[in-house]
Amino acid sequence: MIKKRIITLLLILFSVSHIYSQDISLFVKENTFSYKYNELKLSETSKKEYLSKVLKTYSSSSLDLFHPIYLNNDSLIDFIYDGPIITNPDLDGNQVLFFENKKRGNYEIIGSSFGNLLEIKKNKISGSTLFLFLDEGCCLSTTFYLNFLWMIEKNDELTFTNSTPIEYDFESLYFPESKNDQEQYFKISQNNYNLRSAPFIQDDNIIDVYKKEDRGVVLSTFKSKDRIWWFVIMDDKGDLSRKCGWMSSRYLEVL
Repeated sequence: MIKKRIITLLLILFSVSHIYSQDISLFVKENTFSYKYNELKLSETSKKEYLSKVLKTYSSSSLDLFHPIYLNNDSLIDFIYDGPIITNPDLDGNQVLFFENKKRGNYEIIGSSFGNLLEIKKNKISGSTLFLFLDEGCCLSTTFYLNFLWMIEKNDELTFTNSTPIEYDFESLYFPESKNDQEQYFKISQNNYNLRSAPFIQDDNIIDVYKKEDRGVVLSTFKSKDRIWWFVIMDDKGDLSRKCGWMSSRYLEVL
């Protein structure tokens, strides 16, 4: 059991670093994901037949929000639900549910996330599939959350593992224009170090304050007249999410 957990943890760490270093396009102002090239072609009549029991359980759901897909290699059609929250009618917002076809139309929810699906990434080395979600929250909030969910198939069983969401404000955040060639991990060498929404010093652009030895990963670099700025994702501080933004590289030590 311990060995399995270590392997899973290493897989997550590898996948996270790979995502950060390869793709800054994850930080978006609008979700443009389409199921067109990811879902199976299935008639409306067939969908109703497959989902007859599910639709009875979640009577408020819409058939159009269920997307047929193969989650594993058992040749049975599974479904991804992507729409308003249906598992708890008291909650506002959106959710994604993974329904695995056990047999004869008996579907079971084996994974879930708040938000809507943003991207699907398959890792050929590990054999895992990463689902990324954009949770836009509610009530006209400008705070977005990137949620990560890894799907791993082993011995014909699917398991899901998630990681701490990344938080950003799509209105105030200055988005990086390009990524660095290599990933860099760092730690802060000075207390009371500011994470900012833009690569310049201004009283109203401080996102959070970090202390000495706090760590993160660098995605992009911006050079101003008087200093070099890094676009970073910080490790969480026991909060519910990780934060991203700009830090002056002056007191950041590359690991």
